[in-house]
Amino acid sequence: MKNMHDHSADRKNSHALWWRFLLLTLPVTALVILSSYLFFQSEHQTNLATVRLETAHHIESQAKNIEAEIERAVKHVLLLASHKEIIETLNGDQEAHSDMRDSFSSFAQHLGVYDQIRLLDQHGHETLRINFADGKTDITSTESLQDKSNMAYFTQTIAMPGQNVFISKFTLNIEHGEIEIPHKPVIRYATPVINMAGEKIGVVVLNFLGKVLINRYLDATNVTGENMLLNANSFFIHTEDENKTWGSILDGREDQYLADRFPDVWNSIVDEQNGQLLTSQGLFTFATIAPYELLKQEEPRGAGAGDWIIVSYISDRELYGDSDSSLQLLGTSLILLILWAILTWLWSSSEMRRQQAHLKLVQLHKQERYLVRRQMTIQEEERRSLALSLHDDMGQSLTSIQAYVAAITKAVAKDSFHKVDNNIRHIRDITSHIQQSVRSHLQDLRPASLDRLGLSAAIEDMLREFARRESVKPDFVCKQDLPELREQKNIHLFRIVQEALTNIAKYAQAEHVSICLNVSKNHLNLKIIDDGCGMVVVEETGLGLLGMRERTALLQGEINIESALDKGTCIHVIIPIQDII
Repeated sequence: MKNMHDHSADRKNSHALWWRFLLLTLPVTALVILSSYLFFQSEHQTNLATVRLETAHHIESQAKNIEAEIERAVKHVLLLASHKEIIETLNGDQEAHSDMRDSFSSFAQHLGVYDQIRLLDQHGHETLRINFADGKTDITSTESLQDKSNMAYFTQTIAMPGQNVFISKFTLNIEHGEIEIPHKPVIRYATPVINMAGEKIGVVVLNFLGKVLINRYLDATNVTGENMLLNANSFFIHTEDENKTWGSILDGREDQYLADRFPDVWNSIVDEQNGQLLTSQGLFTFATIAPYELLKQEEPRGAGAGDWIIVSYISDRELYGDSDSSLQLLGTSLILLILWAILTWLWSSSEMRRQQAHLKLVQLHKQERYLVRRQMTIQEEERRSLALSLHDDMGQSLTSIQAYVAAITKAVAKDSFHKVDNNIRHIRDITSHIQQSVRSHLQDLRPASLDRLGLSAAIEDMLREFARRESVKPDFVCKQDLPELREQKNIHLFRIVQEALTNIAKYAQAEHVSICLNVSKNHLNLKIIDDGCGMVVVEETGLGLLGMRERTALLQGEINIESALDKGTCIHVIIPIQDII
């Protein structure tokens, strides 16, 4: 039962310790979490604002650079078309043709962005073509010149007013009816050649290398996220994965377009033309380039460049990924929380131990005061009992002796000797009663058998007398010779048994009492067992049990009391021999 009390106390102490620990830790943890959350939110908002501003600036810069490149190409084609030698070349002047050929070669090599310069006559036949590749120009022979009369860039351009420029779609170059391999993205700029009579006698065509535009303005700009260039139908002209590009031209890529991947975003891009969209999927920054609107010309139907859209896409994961400062703060917060938890636990444990020690001291102080009061009370009760016994027993006996002595004196005076004999017999009986009473009182004060016969015999004698007085069956077991013990140690062990038997007589209602003494592993074992009514809970508030515990503590031993309702009680005292010899 003591173990049950100990376990219950341990649980209460553990709960109190955890409660104190959590009371100190949880508010700090909540504060750190809240502060970290607010910091992360602020950090994210700051990062988001920075990314939005930087991305918008980069996309706007890209769009302006591409528009500037368009304007330069337009100026170049208009400049070539206004060259007077072109008109002479188209009129069949061979010397002018030679000079124009040199001019085209020099022009292509100097600028390095046009892979082909064509001069078409009014019927769409190539009169002159310069090819530029790997830093070198090549003049196409007369027999290799082609008929381009069916090409949109010729038919649309020849129908345009003078000083207007045709800008083709951003597409892949086609030679002899086939897409050139490796793929060569191009933009064609064309304008009509007009003679002095105002007649359209030919067309000048520049093939602008699309890769130059991509490398110079799209890939060269440090834009966060995925950088894309789309045509007006949302097909990819340029993106990170080249297998997704040119879905409007190449077989097998028909489903690779932005509107399929982000339909709502694409609708917003078409509606807004320029701006930013922050969605659950990420941040989209976009700018629309309208070449014909830039030139303030009407776009040819079906054959014009259409709009080109630059899009920067930053995924939600990239956009809200933890920054270095956030990670550092998180690490620092975790370390501080761990240190605070350790310090709080150590302080809580120390405070709990201090409180337990204080409570134990208070309890011991109360117990000591209780024992002192009880001891004084018992001493007074013993004195009163002894006084009453001496007054009632010995006082009456002495009075009787005096009466019998007076009777003897009278009988002797009257020579009544038979009365003398009876009175003397009565005096002898009274004297024997006094002797027995004195012996009983001395036995309670100091058992003589303990000094004469030793601990084992004294306990056995006490058990025998207890059994006779209480009408119970005794059982004493001591199969070994006990070691010689100090006088005070014998007294303590004897009194422990005496207190136990007293409690059994008062409360147990037992029919059988057993006492066992033995020595094992340098320990003296004392067991007192009864088959009485037992106890549901062992309440150690009485002086008897407290006295047994105090005496056991003085012997440097331990006492265990086990009891259950209707199953009796077992008191087990274990004393180290080396401490009591």
